[in-house]
Amino acid sequence: MIRPGWIALLAGAGISVWLTARNARRRHEEAIARLALGFRETSADFARTHFAARTEIAERVHRVFLATAPLSAAEAQRVQPDDRLVDDLRFDDLDSMATVEFVLALEQEFKTKLPEAEMARVRTLRDIIDYLAANPGP
Repeated sequence: MIRPGWIALLAGAGISVWLTARNARRRHEEAIARLALGFRETSADFARTHFAARTEIAERVHRVFLATAPLSAAEAQRVQPDDRLVDDLRFDDLDSMATVEFVLALEQEFKTKLPEAEMARVRTLRDIIDYLAANPGP
């Protein structure tokens, strides 16, 4: 026989999963809506607009992103720094081919090694730019 406490626990877990999925769907729809606005910016515009103190790093990261992103060219040019790599920008996880290509391209561009443990914590382009600004290569 199932105890009432278990029923409540299972119901709570189901609601939590449903809310998480709903929020992820809403964030994805918001990102698509931003892309649909037709807003385009160059890597230099992206850097100046969002990273006044770190424009050189931001511009280089954005250029690498544009070259390796698993998005159409039009979608990739409308990316915002706080769009999440997995949820909004279609990078699956640290092991996906697109993510590996992006990290390898960043390592080549910045002539540095990006530790896998650090890259596992990265969620947005802003996180990558912040990491590279705090940990400059040779």
